[in-house]
Amino acid sequence: MSKDKRKSGIARLLELSGQKKGLLLVSFVTGTVHALLTMVPYMFILYILTELLNWNTQQTTRGWKITAGNQ
Repeated sequence: MSKDKRKSGIARLLELSGQKKGLLLVSFVTGTVHALLTMVPYMFILYILTELLNWNTQQTTRGWKITAGNQ
């Protein structure tokens, strides 16, 4: 059995990157920012739906009822 262990994961990636380790770090940071920013539209939709549902309950507690048709 050989005692020569091969690096794996991030250690191997850093070894392959050589002198471009700074660019690797920049790409990691920009990828993380991109992943976080892609969630923003979903958070806006959640906020809008929450506000709409809260408006509906506020109106019914004041005596207003939202019904279909003319009643």
